[in-house]
Amino acid sequence: MIRQVIPADAAAIVTIYNHYVLNTCVTFKEQEVTKEQMAGNNTGLQA
Repeated sequence: MIRQVIPADAAAIVTIYNHYVLNTCVTFKEQEVTKEQMAGNNTGLQA
């Protein structure tokens, strides 16, 4: 079962996402994002 994301997940989500920002071309981002930016990214995650 997959659970709903919670604010405590923010650091792990950003770590995973930033790996792809820095090491691949699969996102349109060119710089790492912060937990605060991710929370405002319509992901359902509220910091």
